[in-house]
Amino acid sequence: MRKGLRRIGSRLLTAGALASAVACLMALALGGRSYFRFDELRYENATSAGYRRTTIITSHHGGIHLALIRRDRRGITSHFRIQSGFSRESSSATPSRLFPPDTTAGFILKSEEIEIWREGQRQYVTKRKVAGAPYAFIALLFAVPPSIVFWRWGRRRAKSREGLCPTCGYDLRATPNRCPECGTARTIGQDGQA
Repeated sequence: MRKGLRRIGSRLLTAGALASAVACLMALALGGRSYFRFDELRYENATSAGYRRTTIITSHHGGIHLALIRRDRRGITSHFRIQSGFSRESSSATPSRLFPPDTTAGFILKSEEIEIWREGQRQYVTKRKVAGAPYAFIALLFAVPPSIVFWRWGRRRAKSREGLCPTCGYDLRATPNRCPECGTARTIGQDGQA
C-alpha cells in the first residue's frame, strides 16, 4: 500500500514537473514576443451601482502586467456607458498607457486613487491597482519543479551506480538482489545486473 502511494506521488510530481517545464518554455516564448508585440486583454464590467470595473492584462517590453481599475461613475452623463465583456488588442510594440516605460521590464506593485473634479464637484474617482513581473522571473519560477525532479533522478541513478539502494541508500554489495534494509528488489538495468 505504501509503495503504491509513493509511486502515485512520484508520478504526480513528474507530471507536474512536465507541465511546469512546458509553462517555463511558454513564458520564455511570450517574453521574447513581448519585445516585438504589445498584447492587451481587457475585461470591462459596468455594475448597476454606478461603478465601472476593468481588468487589463498586458504583455510588453519583457513583462506581464495586471491592472485592476475601478471607476465610480456617479454624476457622469449617459454617453459614458460601456458594454461589458472581453476585448483583445495586439499591435507592434508600443508603451502601454498604464505603465511608465522605465518600469515595464521590472517588478511593479502600486495602488493609487485619482479624483476628477469639474466645476467644484467631484465627477468620478478612479482606483487603480497594478502588479507586474518580468517573464524571466516567471520562467525561473516554473523551472524549479523540473529541476528538482531532474536532480532527484540523477541522485537516484548515482546511488544505483555506486551499488547503493536507490530508495534508502543502503550498501548492496553483500546482497545485490534485494535491499535488506527496505526490501526493494533490484531491477534489471541497474549497474548492468539482474
